[in-house]
Amino acid sequence: MMILDGLDSPQVAREKIEISYQFARAMKPLAGAHRLMAVTHGSFEQRHEMMEHYLDLGYRHIALGSLALKSSRDPYFVYRCVEDALQYRAQVPDLYIHVLGVSSIKWAATLTHLGVDSFDGSSMYMSAFTAGSFLQYVPEDPNLLKKYRIVENVPGSDELPPCHCPACSAMRAEGWDTRAQGGTLRDPSGRPYNGGNEANMGRAVHNINMYLRALQDVQARILAGDESLLVKRDRYEAARERRDNLERPMERLLN
Repeated sequence: MMILDGLDSPQVAREKIEISYQFARAMKPLAGAHRLMAVTHGSFEQRHEMMEHYLDLGYRHIALGSLALKSSRDPYFVYRCVEDALQYRAQVPDLYIHVLGVSSIKWAATLTHLGVDSFDGSSMYMSAFTAGSFLQYVPEDPNLLKKYRIVENVPGSDELPPCHCPACSAMRAEGWDTRAQGGTLRDPSGRPYNGGNEANMGRAVHNINMYLRALQDVQARILAGDESLLVKRDRYEAARERRDNLERPMERLLN
């Protein structure tokens, strides 16, 4: 698989696509009982072409790659790519679609509603280290997850809400507070010390726990017909309507 970054010349992009096809063909006879997953990248047109080619090669598990950044910068593009991939289920009922790197709660709701088989992401884990994020699952919150920052929190205090999830309970029993930043002894920045990186690791597990609880809620709501979380879908439909309205006058002028 060769990743298309959008900056390639047409010639380089073509070469990368052909190399991806070579890999896909070479792997098929080696798979045995394993289920191989091919990955699409690039522009909408390139993804569409790759999707059809992989299906012709016999692939039934397709991942949509390089969408993480676009999920916030160009959600219209992401939604359109997912819709395009899912349309092939009419021809290939057992087609499995996975979306790489897109996992926010609002996207989780939309992808679940659309019928995507699976998706992944690591922001809830990485943000425990890079942003000091401490997530809490709050069912009554419109976003289901409430984000706190632990930078100013003192170990053992209740400036942030206490948590009794398995991760936090286990860490607390060992003397670490997942709501506080690890830091180091006599840190010149003044960060509170709480036993080094253990608190950060525990918080990462805590965040995953909270995310999975919210995800279960998302799935239950979608199955029950609740569409209140489908913000991405609603924005996409509105954007598509605006684009259609702009294109109609142009078509009349051209005709």
